[in-house]
Amino acid sequence: MPRFFFDLHEDGSVLPDEDGVELADERSAEFQARRTACDVTKDSSGQRDTIVKVLVRDEQGAVLAVEVSAKVSSES
Repeated sequence: MPRFFFDLHEDGSVLPDEDGVELADERSAEFQARRTACDVTKDSSGQRDTIVKVLVRDEQGAVLAVEVSAKVSSES
């Protein structure tokens, strides 16, 4: 099975994935990246605005990227 790495980019900070995880295919990696981006966005509840990007790469390089943004505004 191929190994995928999930580098987390959040509001200017980068947390590279040094270990990676073995997954069946690129579709499984996309699902994992979506779940990770949503979870990190949810956990950033103390911030009014946040952008989370998960860059997925395999051992050959970049495969795909998932970006989630949340913006809080007043309805007045």
